[in-house]
Amino acid sequence: MRACSTLLTLALIVGPILMLGCSCGGENTTTETAVDAGTPLGEGVVKEVAGTLADAATDIGEGKGQLLLDVFHGDRAVNKKVKVTLVHDAARDTPAGKGEGNQAFELDPGLYYATIVYNEGDLAVDMQGSIAGLKVNAGHVTKYNVHLEAPVGLLQLKCARTDGPGRPEVKVDELVTLEVFEADGDRSAPLWTGKAGGSVPLPSASYDVKATYDGGSELLHEWFEDLVVAAGMAKTIPKCLFDLDTTGVRIDAFNYSSDINDRTDVYFFNPGANIEVAQARATGKAGEDIKVDPGAYDVLVVYQPSDDNLDLQGRLKLPDFEVPERGGVRRSVDLEMALGRIVLKVLDGEEDVSERTEMMVKRAGADRVASSSLLEVTGVDEHWLESGMVDIYLTYENRDGEKKDQKFLGIDLGNQYVWRQEFNAQDASWIAAETERPAQAPKPIEKKPSGDDDDSARDDDDSAGDDDDSAAPAAE
Repeated sequence: MRACSTLLTLALIVGPILMLGCSCGGENTTTETAVDAGTPLGEGVVKEVAGTLADAATDIGEGKGQLLLDVFHGDRAVNKKVKVTLVHDAARDTPAGKGEGNQAFELDPGLYYATIVYNEGDLAVDMQGSIAGLKVNAGHVTKYNVHLEAPVGLLQLKCARTDGPGRPEVKVDELVTLEVFEADGDRSAPLWTGKAGGSVPLPSASYDVKATYDGGSELLHEWFEDLVVAAGMAKTIPKCLFDLDTTGVRIDAFNYSSDINDRTDVYFFNPGANIEVAQARATGKAGEDIKVDPGAYDVLVVYQPSDDNLDLQGRLKLPDFEVPERGGVRRSVDLEMALGRIVLKVLDGEEDVSERTEMMVKRAGADRVASSSLLEVTGVDEHWLESGMVDIYLTYENRDGEKKDQKFLGIDLGNQYVWRQEFNAQDASWIAAETERPAQAPKPIEKKPSGDDDDSARDDDDSAGDDDDSAAPAAE
């Protein structure tokens, strides 16, 4: 008893201390849980969690603590884009709190489990993560900095123009409209449309971007393809440059807004010449600088979409095309050629026998024997056709050397439709998948309306009445 009396006397002198295991008349042992932020662990998009402690506000409930999650993606706070659900470790079926990031939750002391749903915007899907071991201490605020790494990145095109090699680049973001599409996807319906210069959050993937520059007298268009957007809010910033070099002529060719420069040739003829037999004064590829003497020309733009159907051509005549004495000309044209596409693969078990498969395409309802074909080919793959209703006949040789026929009648191959199929020769009957259709009706590139009053710095005539219709050439 004397030892205990001495200990109690010391306590009164130096203040309250934690008494552990003093057996003064029995086994009465007192313990206290350590006040700390614990060691929480993140999963899913949650990559790092670090906690700090502070005294709780005076208006907190008795015996309660507060929990707060400050959420970041990269170097940006994303609290408004995050939904948080909390449950106590002892009762995970019952939510203890729901809200957003950076919201203070008043809770009973203990360990908690959080689910986090993060959405960067309309173009990104919900991304989920979780945190186990979040700790609430009575009378304290436990604040956690939560760092996410989600499969979302930023795409940013900063655009400039230049008038040729060695000339300075001038920022033109405010004059450029961007349209973002899935790479090799449907180009009738952009995922996002807006001005250049800003960052667009997108799920990690590859994208194609069409940039339209409105320089005053002409709308110019450039495609930037296969732009890879990485995860973790990484920025993809490709160079967006409109080269307005003042030498030569450049014709940028499109078909319902799709870039077709690589399959398009440009011919310059004397005005009024019979372009079917006359020799061209100059020729070149669309999308490239063509050296042409100053003067007036009839220009023929020829698009050849298919290697196996050479009769299929898109042709656009630009009469009275003026090449100036000084400076150059750049113009965007859309051939507006309505095309459908067949993409076909044939297997025999695991063996690809597409090269041994014959295909004949006729107008819907036409006699298979007597009528002319739109396309006859041995070796199926990818084939372009003029749009319309068609009948498709396929012939293949099976493993026994027997030739078998399959037919598909009344296939709607509308403008930019795709009949994408994969068949197996071992199947008695081939069942076709639905034809893929664009989300919206295909649209040609924008053109400046006739009657445009062009007072741009690049125009020689700055008079108020200048009516420059050069951006809207008439087609033959």
